[in-house]
Amino acid sequence: MSTPPQQQPWAGWPQQPQVPQPQPPKKKRRGLKILGGVVAVLVIVGIAASAGGGDDDTTAKSAAETKTRTKGVADSEKKPASDTAAFRAWVKKADLPAKMKSATGHVTHVKASGGTFGTVVVTTNLKGDLTDSASTGAAELISTAATDWADDEIGSDSTGLITVNSKGGQLLASANFGKKSGGSAQSDTARFKAWVKQADLPSNVKSAMTHVTHVKAQGSGIGSVDITTDLDGDLMNSASTGTAQLIVTAAVDWADATLDPTSVGLASVNSEDGDLLANGNFGK
Repeated sequence: MSTPPQQQPWAGWPQQPQVPQPQPPKKKRRGLKILGGVVAVLVIVGIAASAGGGDDDTTAKSAAETKTRTKGVADSEKKPASDTAAFRAWVKKADLPAKMKSATGHVTHVKASGGTFGTVVVTTNLKGDLTDSASTGAAELISTAATDWADDEIGSDSTGLITVNSKGGQLLASANFGKKSGGSAQSDTARFKAWVKQADLPSNVKSAMTHVTHVKAQGSGIGSVDITTDLDGDLMNSASTGTAQLIVTAAVDWADATLDPTSVGLASVNSEDGDLLANGNFGK
């Protein structure tokens, strides 16, 4: 009996599919990914901060430029100072007697108008009225200062009236203002003293000029010469009336010699407090 041939175990048998061997697990790069993410975030934040900083700088610069332009426009559109502020500023720098400057401290309001006939209305914190007041001396000093201010600051063609009123609105003092015909930039005080110095006047008259602290002249039509001194008293009771009369003599001669020849008026010499000490008429 013959032995059947042995089959090879693989001959004619279906072959088993080759199963791939599993690869060893790869190490995760988690740490690297996290580090990369952090770097990316930092880069983005840096870019944003830089852009934001640029915007802030630009905004700040733009705001500063806008503020400067706005300030320039505001400065150019500022309203002129009020008459009250302008008067006080002028008094502060003007060459006025100390007592006159002190008297202007009573001024609470000034309203001025120019034109052919102007007005300056001065309101004070003083009491009383023109006929019954212990404040008329201070009011006279204020009116003198206001007259000088009007001549310097109001239109050159303007003439008018100064009124100084009490707190209650009653009249305390008044004076005229207006440019003198042929006047100069030199103050009336300086012109008067310079004229007296070279004039042919008695020595006692020239000596009396040392008491003169301020002169205000109006020499057109009905004129006036108002002289303030450092003397005391008043017209009825003063040891200074003799000296005041000498000053009036010089003032009348000066007015006749230097003011508008067609003008006539009154020369008045007042005490330091503004009370009348002496007066005299001038005019051709």
